[in-house]
Amino acid sequence: MYPRDTHGCHMPIKLKTTLTLVGHSLRCVIPKPVCEELHLEEGDQLSVDLRGGRIILERLKPKIAV
Repeated sequence: MYPRDTHGCHMPIKLKTTLTLVGHSLRCVIPKPVCEELHLEEGDQLSVDLRGGRIILERLKPKIAV
């Protein structure tokens, strides 16, 4: 998320989230402002990658029915 400051420059925003236990897994909630900025919706599929000690989430493109 990169809102503009008073000079028109983009400034990154960092938000915090908490992991919660669901069954035998941990759930991470993506804050609403992030979902709105990235147009994420319930049911979207994401890939989860680990790179350099970071978790990278990327939206998977939906398959087009032929």
